[in-house]
Amino acid sequence: MRTAILFLLFSTPFLVRAQNTLHESMEPFSFLVGTWAGPAWHATPGGERQDLYQTENVQPMGNGRVILVEGIGREGGPDGEVVFSAVGILSYDAETDQYHIDAFNDGRHVRADVTLVEGGFDWGFDVSGRQIRYEMWLEDGVWHETGSMIFEGNQTPPFVELMVERTSEAP
Repeated sequence: MRTAILFLLFSTPFLVRAQNTLHESMEPFSFLVGTWAGPAWHATPGGERQDLYQTENVQPMGNGRVILVEGIGREGGPDGEVVFSAVGILSYDAETDQYHIDAFNDGRHVRADVTLVEGGFDWGFDVSGRQIRYEMWLEDGVWHETGSMIFEGNQTPPFVELMVERTSEAP
């Protein structure tokens, strides 16, 4: 029994380290792993701009073959009321050679294709005859992301924007 306890105590750091490594297929997204926080805003259903304090917790899961992203937006600062909460699962499909995000928010689910671009990635999906497009890029250590809509070939101004900085390398 004592040997088993000692084994667990000494092997736990190795298990944690192994869990935080990414499979080679997910390496293009390694820059995301960690905890991020900073200002954001989104358009409310009434079209008003609502400023938020956004956090993003990004961690490898499933033996490094998927990345879990949890985004939380709070009104008025880090201790404010949660007004936005979403979870995304970033994955790679070896059979189709395509990256995807499965995103969950307010009881809804979308599967979006992901395209790697210099400094980040773009992702989006179609809904009710419109395309929703997100552009994500890293610039000077800041994670920028905007979301806009493309309707009948015309792109609208962004309805969401975040500019978060890494607060921790560890998820």
